[in-house]
Formats: sequence, structure tokens, C-alpha cells
Amino acid sequence: MIYTGGVRDGEWTLEALDWNTGSEKFHWILGDNKYNTNFAPLAIDPEGRITYGTTWGRVRLNPKP
Repeated sequence: MIYTGGVRDGEWTLEALDWNTGSEKFHWILGDNKYNTNFAPLAIDPEGRITYGTTWGRVRLNPKP
């Protein structure tokens, strides 16, 4: 999968796409502009947490299994 930031209906999202087909696997609505990824790369740690930088600091997402 490919993970990236996106926007839907004016709210920032985490987007996951299938690498082989390009089809959407899921999206997670994060919220307003403070979640803007500002084109920063997303990093996934060994525990599955996703982090990225914003203008206001770092964001860490803890997806539920």
C-alpha cells in the first residue's frame, strides 16, 4: 500500500492506495488545517504508528488493528 495525505470536503485525510491497482483501500479523516501535511513524507514505525510533520509540529497517528 501507499500512504499519503489528502483533502476531502475541506478536511485533511490519511489516504491508503493499493500499490498495484491504484484503488483506494481506505481513508481516515484527520481534521482541519492543523493536520496539513505540507507535502511532508509519512513515516510508519515498527509498531504501525504513522508520523509526519506539519507547520504546528509533528503528528502521530495510532491506527487500531
